[in-house]
Amino acid sequence: MIEILHKMKADTNAKHVVRIGILGGMGVGATNQFYKLLEESIPEELKGNLDIHMVNDPVVGMIDEIPDRSRYIEGEWPETPAFEMSKRAYFLEKQDVDFIVMPCNTAHYFLPEMQRGLYFNEFDKETGEFIGHILYKVTTPFVHIQKETLDFIQQEHPDIKKVGVLATTGTVKGGQGLNPIFSSVFEPAGLEVIYPTNDDNVHAQDDVMEGIRAVKKADLMGDGEEKQLKLAEAKELVMVGVEDLLNKRSEAIVGGCTEIPLVISQEDVPESIPVIDTIEVLVNATIREANELLKEKREQVLTFNDSIRYDVSGAGNVAAQQTRAARVIIL
Repeated sequence: MIEILHKMKADTNAKHVVRIGILGGMGVGATNQFYKLLEESIPEELKGNLDIHMVNDPVVGMIDEIPDRSRYIEGEWPETPAFEMSKRAYFLEKQDVDFIVMPCNTAHYFLPEMQRGLYFNEFDKETGEFIGHILYKVTTPFVHIQKETLDFIQQEHPDIKKVGVLATTGTVKGGQGLNPIFSSVFEPAGLEVIYPTNDDNVHAQDDVMEGIRAVKKADLMGDGEEKQLKLAEAKELVMVGVEDLLNKRSEAIVGGCTEIPLVISQEDVPESIPVIDTIEVLVNATIREANELLKEKREQVLTFNDSIRYDVSGAGNVAAQQTRAARVIIL
């Protein structure tokens, strides 16, 4: 069963409300960390004006769980995750959210599919027949985590030209007709993207992937000693990937999976090599978008043309806005 959590409610007397949808559960710990940082970072001018709805069901073992995103991209899983992701986004749409954020990097591979809608056949082993599914077509805009990360690097670290990315194997390699998403976004902007690799002596990318899975397992363990031991194991595995990227002279390290910042921070890397937390980047982008929307709602801007504020293609960002030059302001 999918549960929509009403995490934050606007004041009952608020004249203008920005509604945010969080499509989480991939994994639970990363989503909780995202919401914690978001709640701590909300500026005074937004307080009382936000409605936040979140899906963060622990999807492992559920009938309607979201299939493993990385394994599908790698060709190891037959069913696209886009169906269950779209279902959850559809439920958020029913809450009239203004935009949706996903604290999962790999999930962004499936944005175009979710927004296009897709009919596909699934083979039923018991009946020997194909069962047709129609995806919920998602029309609500998303804030794009990879494009926001690129914008952050360009603004805060403009001299960096070589970026190392720690991510799931599906994100790193691509597959199923999908290109590595960080390379697709970063390289056209002039950044070289490198990833941990495997060789005869060190299986750096395999270790990073195992570390990510260890973090997800820790999410389900509560807050006891067992969880801390599992997170320590995860950190040791991910650090193999960090060392591989440092040996390749990476100028920055991006936590290209939202589980990575749960075990790796700037303290683990030389100060001259910035560690970029994509959870934090997404939090800041969410607050920026909410601020801009609230300002617009307060101004009650009218336009005779559609205003395109978000990239809903899955490849670009939330920045472009096309409006009629003359805007009518209701005072």
